[in-house]
Amino acid sequence: MTSMQLDELELKILFLLESNADKSFRAIADLARSEEHTVRRTYHRLVKNGIITGRSLYVDTMRLGYTDFALFFSLKSSNHKEQQSLIRSLTQSPLVRWVADVGGSFDYAVTFLSKSTQEVRHFLDRISQKHQDAFVGKQLALRTYMIRYPRRYLSPQTKGSDTFIMGASENVLQIDELDRNILNHLSRGDFQNDNEVAKELEVAPSTLTRRVASMREEGILLGDTHRVDSRKLGYNSYRVLITMKRLGADLRQRVIKFCDKQLPVRILVESFGSWDYEMELELLDNRAIKEFTAALHEAFPHDIEKLEVIPVFEHIVYKGFPVSA
Repeated sequence: MTSMQLDELELKILFLLESNADKSFRAIADLARSEEHTVRRTYHRLVKNGIITGRSLYVDTMRLGYTDFALFFSLKSSNHKEQQSLIRSLTQSPLVRWVADVGGSFDYAVTFLSKSTQEVRHFLDRISQKHQDAFVGKQLALRTYMIRYPRRYLSPQTKGSDTFIMGASENVLQIDELDRNILNHLSRGDFQNDNEVAKELEVAPSTLTRRVASMREEGILLGDTHRVDSRKLGYNSYRVLITMKRLGADLRQRVIKFCDKQLPVRILVESFGSWDYEMELELLDNRAIKEFTAALHEAFPHDIEKLEVIPVFEHIVYKGFPVSA
């Protein structure tokens, strides 16, 4: 894939656009100390070149009582048709949030949401019954806390983009059918405006605006984002799965502090299961992953029991809030 080159100002604008999809071009221009027409022109260029691929919301699904699961697995069969059938089953599931083609010890990764262990069992049973060779060499983790960082590597000195934290609140909130459908539609990653979404949901635009504002106030909606295909900029994606020798709040704070200083880190997840921490990285140079893992071992010389690097070849699907009513 041929990568697109951006100058310093364009990188700054992209950095600000990513986590501020609700802001106007004028507001982004003020943050970038640029002109509105420059921001507008840069935005349309980024969309045209497939770097910005759509708009979405960042939803705290844990606040709504959902448990987030991550499953990494290999396939016994190398039959392309069978693999594509499995991927279709996963992407069409109302529970599945993310599906990726990965390397290392696995073939694919999937994350999905559930409110009960019975639902997880039924989900895995259905997939296994339909696809006999699925989930070979599987590893599963229950995700309890997640930090999503903006792409700080794009413009390290620029301020104005938020870090989103999911799972920080212990209070579980209830939403109705309309709210679930609103979250589902606004998280799909297309370029629909609010009026188009309201028309599709058959509600008044004022109702949509009021419902969205209420979910922002309650901390269900954490932020508005533009989806970015970093591969078009030449970046490679990785997941690092870390098993620690122990647990504890002090170790958690040290891991968070480490990731706060590591610009390539996009996501930090704390989990229970086959691993304890999961980090998503984006790096220009494949060799940089060695430097990152060396920094991890240096920061946690007596804590890491196992560390596995998983290259992510393709993000097949991502749904910000897959659960419709």
